[in-house]
Amino acid sequence: MNGIFLTFPIQVSSIDIIDNKKQMKFNTANYANASLIKEFVRIEHRLLDNYMQTKQINHKKNYLLAKQLYSGIMKIYKENIQNETNMCTIQYVIKISGIWETTNECGLTYKLFEAYN
Repeated sequence: MNGIFLTFPIQVSSIDIIDNKKQMKFNTANYANASLIKEFVRIEHRLLDNYMQTKQINHKKNYLLAKQLYSGIMKIYKENIQNETNMCTIQYVIKISGIWETTNECGLTYKLFEAYN
């Protein structure tokens, strides 16, 4: 898999910078956020189901993306932290890089990125 890029129009509560790393916080109970989270969880389930069916394996599915989304906190991957006053509109994108597999589990690899207009 080369990667799947999906826009992530979450309503952000705050962006914190901790040890020069950005961390997004959002309210999982907010109606719009809850709907978006459910859609991403559905995508994760379908990708893993399809993978397991195609590979004909019966591993335990590790829903890391779902766990992260329901926590209400996600790390934003970015090489350089820019001064936010110099930025245009920020959009968020989740990149699903692939699927990892061990002898008895599988799950998605993903990252959250900022995209600027």
